[in-house]
Amino acid sequence: MPDQDYYTILTDTGRAELAAAMADDSPLGITEAALGDGGGASYDPSPDQTALVGEWHRRPINRITVDPANPHWVVVEVVVPMSVGGHYVREVGLIDSDGALIAIAKFPPTYKPTLIAGTGSDLVIRVILEVANADSVELLIDPTVVTASRAYVDQTVGAMAGDLTQAIETMRDEVEQSIGDLRAAREALAATMGDYRLAPIFPEIETGGGRLPVSAEHGGITTGAATLLHRGGRRFDLGTIADRNFPTAPNRTYHLRWLAPGQHNVEPTIWPAGRLVLRDLSDPAYNPHGRAEDHSVFDTGYDDALVARVVTGGANTPAVTPLINRATLTWNEQSAIYSNDPPFRNRFELITGSNSIRATIASAPYNWSRVPRLRSFGGVVGWGNLYAYEVQPATSGVANNMTLTEVNRYGAEIQGFSDYRGGDGPFHLSTDRIYIVGRFHFTA
Repeated sequence: MPDQDYYTILTDTGRAELAAAMADDSPLGITEAALGDGGGASYDPSPDQTALVGEWHRRPINRITVDPANPHWVVVEVVVPMSVGGHYVREVGLIDSDGALIAIAKFPPTYKPTLIAGTGSDLVIRVILEVANADSVELLIDPTVVTASRAYVDQTVGAMAGDLTQAIETMRDEVEQSIGDLRAAREALAATMGDYRLAPIFPEIETGGGRLPVSAEHGGITTGAATLLHRGGRRFDLGTIADRNFPTAPNRTYHLRWLAPGQHNVEPTIWPAGRLVLRDLSDPAYNPHGRAEDHSVFDTGYDDALVARVVTGGANTPAVTPLINRATLTWNEQSAIYSNDPPFRNRFELITGSNSIRATIASAPYNWSRVPRLRSFGGVVGWGNLYAYEVQPATSGVANNMTLTEVNRYGAEIQGFSDYRGGDGPFHLSTDRIYIVGRFHFTA
């Protein structure tokens, strides 16, 4: 029996397997550690044992290392998690890949509690084997079931954290250098072009009343020359754009658009004045949700401009509506229509069974590139002479009600309702001089 109180011996099976491994120059594999309580008391293990006296648990080996101070000592480590316990550990057996007991350690009596008992912790058990050649012992493990000790985790994570910190520092230096380079390039560009690229200002066509000239012929359109101010900072001559001829197809509706250089995949070196494109409303790539042509989603943006609507019929002869592009769009209008004026009579409607009338007045076409955002409107429905205000007083009902019934980028309509004649009898569109006055004030 060794002089120490606690020690490890090789079993007869272990000695034979180790000798064979050294002779064949092949390692002896250790896979598990068996834990036992010694049958209730400590004892001196015997080489002829083939099993522990009181085994109660087995755990996969975590790692095998060579003691740095003694190259003939092999340190075998196993971690017992806090979920396992309720027994003493007095004996530890090492099991090879064939399930044979090859070594037994007499272990200091240690009670391993569980959390159910009110306390718990991982238990790290280290068994030292003294062999002539440490290379003759090999760890065979299943990495999916191995439990790491806290000290091992701390050591490993600490080393990884150090490497990660160094990598982050290096990456941060590289990113800061790249940001510095980009900032310098931006400042150099801003020195020559100004910071207009960030200004929230809509494109403005400075010639032609805010419109781009577009000519149409059978099967296609051609754009003319115009000066466009982009974001209030840089002017582009649209007459210098190379691609200004566009074919059309029958029975289609198109949007003609200008795209700013450096935006929407428009390469400035190829299109220094921007690019003109003709988009088909029936193309899912341009109109994936099947929106109506006058929907605000197609409005001019800060870096692209809706410059015209193009509609073709069955003969493929384009009808072009040039649209106004200005940084600020404003529309003010007041107009009147009369029921006894034949061109407007169809805008008046007698409401059957009442002394009331409904009439609609439309604004003049303004043909903007953006749907009006701020809208105010008003008006009056009357009877008699507009300028003399020979209006009969209302005797019942709402008397005068105005509703904005239509507004898009091309124009607007106001509907007026009135029962000004009251008890004086029904309206007569052909003889009564009924009028509606509409007032429009829009901005975009």
